[in-house]
Amino acid sequence: EAERIKREAEERMRQAKRQRQEAAEEAARIARANNISRSELLNLVHRYERYQNNKDISGLLTLYADYVDYFGKSSTSKDSIYSDKVKYYRRWPYVHMTAGDILSIESVSDNPPTKRIKYNITFDVYSSSRRRGVKGSAVNVQVIKKTNGRLKIIYDNQKVTSRRKYR
Repeated sequence: EAERIKREAEERMRQAKRQRQEAAEEAARIARANNISRSELLNLVHRYERYQNNKDISGLLTLYADYVDYFGKSSTSKDSIYSDKVKYYRRWPYVHMTAGDILSIESVSDNPPTKRIKYNITFDVYSSSRRRGVKGSAVNVQVIKKTNGRLKIIYDNQKVTSRRKYR
């Protein structure tokens, strides 16, 4: 009888150990799934560039969270971003942006996963009706949050580092 009780106790200990290991493996799997990889960030930057160059406002809006710190304005809605992009593309019917070197990627938070990416861009915008254009370079800074497996921009800003007007 004592031997049977001992075997049952050992079996319960083995089951508890297996459950702890399975729980730890599941937690690690979830952490990996929620992390933001460099390739995910680069993919988002390239989609941003493509949507911007194609003047695809609907596509751009899919990259943003519902409310964004947008070019110095906190809690900017997607409707406001839409209006801003419509005005920008009216002013500059030709838009070309090229993402350049990644300057930094920093973790802002682990829960939810949030990263700040800073990268160089070159730009060229032109309006034939106004016979004006501007070429230059800038540094884009975006904060990206991962929620439910999707990356969303929650902060978007830009500092122009050089510009040259042309006709």
